[in-house]
Amino acid sequence: MSIKKTIIYIPLLITVVLIAFLAFSIFRPLPPIKTVIIFKPKTIVNNQKIVWAKSGNQAIGLVGYKVANQSGSNIPSPVASTIKVLLALSVLSKKPLALDQQGPNIIITPADVANYDADLAQGESVVKVTSGETISEYQALQALLIASANNFADILANWAFGSTPNYLTYANQFAKSIGMSSTTISDDSGYSTSTISDSVDLVALGQKAIVSPVIANIVDEYTATIPVVGKITNYNINLNPTINKQINGIKTGNTTTGGGNYLYSAHYMNYQIVGSIVGATDLNTALSEGPQMLSEYESLINIQTIISKNQVVGYYNLPWGNKIFIYSKTTQLLPVQPNIKYSTNLELSQYQIGGKNIANYLVISNDQKTNRYTLTVENTYKAPSLWWKLQYSLKNLD
Repeated sequence: MSIKKTIIYIPLLITVVLIAFLAFSIFRPLPPIKTVIIFKPKTIVNNQKIVWAKSGNQAIGLVGYKVANQSGSNIPSPVASTIKVLLALSVLSKKPLALDQQGPNIIITPADVANYDADLAQGESVVKVTSGETISEYQALQALLIASANNFADILANWAFGSTPNYLTYANQFAKSIGMSSTTISDDSGYSTSTISDSVDLVALGQKAIVSPVIANIVDEYTATIPVVGKITNYNINLNPTINKQINGIKTGNTTTGGGNYLYSAHYMNYQIVGSIVGATDLNTALSEGPQMLSEYESLINIQTIISKNQVVGYYNLPWGNKIFIYSKTTQLLPVQPNIKYSTNLELSQYQIGGKNIANYLVISNDQKTNRYTLTVENTYKAPSLWWKLQYSLKNLD
């Protein structure tokens, strides 16, 4: 090859190499992006002790959490009309209602009237009915939960399930599905002493029921007006506006053999508390101790701020000098209940350049459950410059 041709090819070769190096630098995969966590995980414990009232077996807890606080032996025993809450939930599972709906009408039959007469003769709690009258589903639920009418327990069980035996099969399965492992339902009203439960199971029932808008609305009513009988009054006297005990539900129960039983609830800040008393000396004692236990429990809950609004908890460290911040759009509070240990942590995904739907979470857990709260990734992203890519390639020629 002549010197002249060599002189011509050298610049061409250099140009080709430079173009190849430029293309390599542009399209070369970028280095891994490092995730940096600022948030410090911690364990939170509330070691305060509940001073329990003396009557029966009791339990209490926040809605959304498994019951961790209870007193007494908690041996299943008759719980009387508190079990009507399970019937109300079961009926609504078959015949759903929105809060502002009355629902379909139920026609009262001669058999319903005969059943009313029989229950009345035995001294049971009942609401008068007449043959041929119509009553809406909502009004029937009011009779069940406010007036605690045993005859309406039969009416609703037959109407929604075709028969009481059909209801009992459903109810026992449903009870187990919501965590009522110590509960046995032998009748629809709770009048039978073989319908038994315990304080922990009743709280689980109350937690499930109080998040139903229809049930929550009914059990907070001190009085209501329904067909035939007119005005009915709630046995839960703590709902009386003149008493103002903070209680907003949910159901009483009373039998000679089972004593006084009380399933109660109340709002506390942005939370809902549900408690229960099973086997108190009498219903008045249970009604008195419910508000006492509510105040005791509220005084022991510590509200802690786990993450504040717009708080940066970490970032993705881009090698070319940028940071993509991870933060919370909302303040996340944790109601720390007595006798429960919580842990907090982050779950952060590996950042993918050009990727979407990055899943980052604040994790709050205890030995019962784990909650994940979505974190936000700053959506600004600045690509590396050509100069940075060239320098990166020069430093990493491998």
